[in-house]
Amino acid sequence: MLRPRSFPLALLLATACGGDARDEGQSTGLTAPATGAEDPGTSGGPETSDESGDAPAGSSGDETGQTSGAESSTGGDLGDPDYSNIARLQVPASWATGPGNTWTYDFTADLPPDYEIAREFYVEHPDDYDFLVVYTEGEFDEFFAHAVGVQENISGIRFGEEPMWSQAEAAGSAGRLQQVSLMNSPSLYPDPGAADILIHETVHRWSAFLGLQGAPSLLGPAGGHWNIHLSTGGPSATGYGELIDTGGGSFRFDVIYPLQISPLELYVAGLIPAAEVPPLFYVANATGYDPAVNPWGETLGPTSYGEDATFTGDRVDFTIDDIIASNGPRLPAFGDAPTHFRFAFALVCADVTACDENDLAIVEQQRVAFASQFPAATGQLASIETEL
Repeated sequence: MLRPRSFPLALLLATACGGDARDEGQSTGLTAPATGAEDPGTSGGPETSDESGDAPAGSSGDETGQTSGAESSTGGDLGDPDYSNIARLQVPASWATGPGNTWTYDFTADLPPDYEIAREFYVEHPDDYDFLVVYTEGEFDEFFAHAVGVQENISGIRFGEEPMWSQAEAAGSAGRLQQVSLMNSPSLYPDPGAADILIHETVHRWSAFLGLQGAPSLLGPAGGHWNIHLSTGGPSATGYGELIDTGGGSFRFDVIYPLQISPLELYVAGLIPAAEVPPLFYVANATGYDPAVNPWGETLGPTSYGEDATFTGDRVDFTIDDIIASNGPRLPAFGDAPTHFRFAFALVCADVTACDENDLAIVEQQRVAFASQFPAATGQLASIETEL
């Protein structure tokens, strides 16, 4: 699996890839890129997400108080009534095209290339959005999808707390934008009505970055995903499923779609108080994995994630109080954290005046599906807007 990353550590911690194309493709019918894998788990960009969210009924829940954004020169919406909620953006010159319809992502850049397309978006759109969701006419082989953080103003959601930081200005935002989700080509989504991948990417704004003092890592090999040895209190969006104790020191991890957002994830997202997180557990000294090797030739072990598997080991129980002792309290806390968010959807085209109609149709279907499926995955604890 590809894990190329050379951005500064803060940027990596801020965002996480959207998981493995193997997992997402397996359960949603997606076609994986030629590499067969999506960037599996580091934060692909600087997260300087001012945990700003819109409050319903027109009142602002943006904790930064920012309401206006920069001006810039994009193709805009071009007045198409069928796709008026999809911004059409010109591909940056730095996104070199390869053979066929392949585009290249520059992992060696000082800042994530995602910021460049965000700046393009703000040429003609105000700073009224918490998340920017970007699909591309060209296909990236280096990953399936990933999320790039723009700022971090939430404490208590990362092990080994990083200082608060912001790259909002670099992304063209006056301070509201939290994350850019780069979703790759619409052609990779044969079931546009399934929004699981975008749900997964969105939850990377808050998860999975926790740890426990004195315990094995709770995460996948590069962070950003819960590994199969952790129970997060229910089916997980950034772990792809749920750990089940089958008794007698035996355990089973089930990949579960449609993706749901677990109690621990709802806590770090600020959607429930700590008191509503049920007892948790992890499995130490796991052994006897079945299967021992996944279909991609990887041997299962301590940091495996998103795999249907059984194994044996030692159950270790803990509570949300242990999480808080190791990571600090989530601030802003439930009640002060926003629960309403605005999403902007965009398609990056080789020629912004002639974006592919099929691509636009798929992005629109993804937008409509996500508008209902993300709130459902939170148990209707979060509300969203997806209109420009």
